[in-house]
Order: sequence, then C-alpha cells, then structure tokens
Amino acid sequence: PMKHTPLIGRLQQWLIAAPRQLAQLPLRELETKPRPGKWSGKEILGHLIDSARYNLERFVRIPLANGPYQVSPYPQDELVRINAYQELPFSHLLALWSALNSQIAEVWQRLTASDLDRPVILPPADDHQEVDLYWLMDDYLRHLEHHLRQLSLQSPESSLPTWQWTVAAATRALERDPQGRRFVELARWGKLEVEYYAPQGRDLQSPHERDEAYLIIRGTGLFQNGDEEVPFGPGDLLFVPARQEHRFVEFSADFATWVLFVD
Repeated sequence: PMKHTPLIGRLQQWLIAAPRQLAQLPLRELETKPRPGKWSGKEILGHLIDSARYNLERFVRIPLANGPYQVSPYPQDELVRINAYQELPFSHLLALWSALNSQIAEVWQRLTASDLDRPVILPPADDHQEVDLYWLMDDYLRHLEHHLRQLSLQSPESSLPTWQWTVAAATRALERDPQGRRFVELARWGKLEVEYYAPQGRDLQSPHERDEAYLIIRGTGLFQNGDEEVPFGPGDLLFVPARQEHRFVEFSADFATWVLFVD
C-alpha cells in the first residue's frame, strides 16, 4: 500500500462514524454557543465544510501545478457568518460535509507516489512553510479530527484508553506521527482537550484561541508568559489565557508536558 493509504482509511471511517454519532446529539446542544464569539456545533460543522471546499480544490490543483503550489489562507470566521450555518438545517450541513469529504477520499485514492511529493508553500505565518502534498493531506485530517472531537465525537479506530493516559502511551502516540511533529492530540473529555507536547531545540508555537494549562511531566527550563518569565520543573502547573504570547525557552532535552485546553 502507498503511504497515504492509512489517511484514506481514517477519512472513510469518519464518513461512516460521524453521521451516526452526530445523530445522537440533541439539536439544542448543536445550536448552542458555549459563549459569545464562539462557534456552535452547527458552525463548527460549517467551518469543516469550508475547510473541505478549499482543500478539495488544493488536492486537485497541486498534482496539476507546474512547480510549487502556493496555499492561500481563507477568512474562516467571515465564511461561517456569510454562509449562515447557524440558521441552516443540521441535516443539510451534514449532507454537504459528507459529500465534500467523500469526494476528497475519491481524489486521494487516485493520487500517485509522485503526486504525494509535490511541493507546497504555506502562508508565511506558518511554522512549516515548505511541505508536500502528503503533509497537507495529513494536516487536513488532523484539523478535521480536532473539530470532530470538539463535537464530542469518538475516533472510530481508536484502540487507546478513553479515560486514562500514561506518559509511555503518550510518547508512543507521538512517535507514531508520520510527520514527526512534536505534539499529539490524545483525548477529549467534555470541554477539556488533552495533548502531549515534547518540543526539541525550539518552541515555535503561536498564541491559541483557547485558555490552556501546562502540567510539566519532566525537564526544566524557562517559560515566557506574556511579559513574564519564570523557571519551571517537573510537576509545575502553568496557565496561559487565550491569545497570549507564550513559549518555552532554554529547556532541557528531556522536556515534555501535558497540555490542557478548555473551551
């Protein structure tokens, strides 16, 4: 099998599992915004529709491009608003999401090995500016799964614990990442999302749109939080409000931390 075969399988599994799980959620819950300025469940699904539309175009055009393909960002908040996803029937949104992702799966199945290596240039603000089509496919699926977990959906292929994570299990999950990223999303429990993060050399993260906390597993270093800088060590708990600049600096080679996001 080609290296993107597991990606196709995961997407196809979600195309079966997501509609079944979403059908069990009360409509009132899907229409409720957690707080002003945050998306409802319907709007999250609408955002995934926009993501599918833009990325389907990319997945088709990249194999046809002469030279590196330049990815352009899209105005996600404005698109959610102008498409009025909050007012549309949920059944309509789900059908549109399913159709677009079914087509993406069809396109993925017809890609060749040379297609997967096609160069892609991301927007300047992205940490990984030069990637390939395979990276973009994997990133699309991770983004999709992140938002489906926001809707409290469970991975259809997960054989990992749903209520307990050990450091060893989290480390293994990180090592399985095909792109060698230094973070992995582990679980979604209600409004709490858990990640495992083990950067190497430099911490390149940007501010997040959610409040977050770090529970240090191992290692030492300095933590910059806004205008403040403090030393940290194993067992320390660090809180960062949404949209605040922060990063770990001068950290030891064994550094690893739990990351807790709260909606």
